[in-house]
Amino acid sequence: MNTSISISDLDQILDYSRSSFMSLNNANILISGASGFVGTWLTSSLLYASNKIDLDVQITVLVRDQKKLLNRLQEVPENLKLVEIDYLKKPEINLKPKYSHIIQSTTPSMPNSGSIDQENVSNVSYQSNEFLLNFAKKHKVAPIFCHLSSGAVYGNPEKLVGPIEEHVISNHEISLSNYGMVKKSLERDIEDATYRGDIRGCNPRLFAFGGPFLQLDAHFAIGNFMQNAILNQPISINGDPSTIRSYLYPTDLISFLLALLNKPTLDPIHIGSNRSVTMLELAGLFSNLFKLPIEVNTKPQSVFSSYFPSTTKSEKYLGVEQKISIEESLLRWSKWLRN
Repeated sequence: MNTSISISDLDQILDYSRSSFMSLNNANILISGASGFVGTWLTSSLLYASNKIDLDVQITVLVRDQKKLLNRLQEVPENLKLVEIDYLKKPEINLKPKYSHIIQSTTPSMPNSGSIDQENVSNVSYQSNEFLLNFAKKHKVAPIFCHLSSGAVYGNPEKLVGPIEEHVISNHEISLSNYGMVKKSLERDIEDATYRGDIRGCNPRLFAFGGPFLQLDAHFAIGNFMQNAILNQPISINGDPSTIRSYLYPTDLISFLLALLNKPTLDPIHIGSNRSVTMLELAGLFSNLFKLPIEVNTKPQSVFSSYFPSTTKSEKYLGVEQKISIEESLLRWSKWLRN
C-alpha cells in the first residue's frame, strides 16, 4: 500500500488552489496534529507547492508520533521543522512567536489516536488548545488561527434532517456526543480569543471524507466498505440501509481549507460534500465498481440517521466548489490502496 499521497492528487490541489497558495507566500505556518488525516494532506500539499512553484513558506509541525508523519512524507525538506509533543505532559518546547498561521487539528477522532477514551479526547483537545492560544497571544501581530471543528457540533444525526444548513448554533443542542461537546467548547474559545484580538480565528466544520489515509477499520461506513472491497469480500451494510451520509475527497477538502486560510471568518463554514447517498446507494457504488455482492446485516437496534451539509454559503464565500465526484474518489482511493 502507498504511504504517500499520489503526485496526481497533489498536482490537482496545486492546479485548483494556485491562487490560495500564492497568497500564502512568505507565510510561516504552525500545524498541530500534522500526522492525522487532514494534517497529513495539508502538510504534504504545502510542501509540494513550495517545491513546484515559487512559494516561500515555512512549516512547523507538532506531532505526537514523528515516525508516522515521516513515513507518509518520506523526506524532510529544509522548510519543514518537526517537533514531537505530548500535550498531556504539559510540554515545554522552544517555539518563537513568529507564525502567521496556526492550524489546530489535535482532537483525537480515530481509535488509534485515542478517540474511544472520552476523557483522553477532552484532555488532549483542551490542553492543546490552551497551549496554542497562549502561544498565539505572544505574537506581535495576531496570527490566523484555524481550529478544525466538526459537524458534530449540531448534535445527534438521529435527530437531524439534512442537509444541515450553515448557521450559528445555540447553547441548547440536544444529544451532543462527547466529541461534539468538545468541538463546540473549542469553537467558543476561538471566538473569545478573536474578540480579544489575540488571534484571527475560524472554526470550519468538517463533515465526512473518503480517501487515502482514512482508517478502514474505524467507525466510517465508507472505510468499512473499502476494506470489504480490497479484501474481495461482500460489501456489508451493518446499520440502517436508508441512513444518509456524504463524502468529500481530500483534494477538495484541502482546496476549501486553503481558501479559508486566506479569508478567515467566524461565520459558519462547512467543508464536506453536499451530494448525499444512502448506505444502500453507497454500497451499490462499491458493488458496481468492484463487482462484489451486497450483504445487509441490519440489527433490530439499528436506527436511521442523516448527516450531510449544505455548502452553498461556504462555497460562495470561499470561491471554491466540489470537483471530485464520489465515483471518481472511490476509483482514486482504491488505486492508491492497491499500489
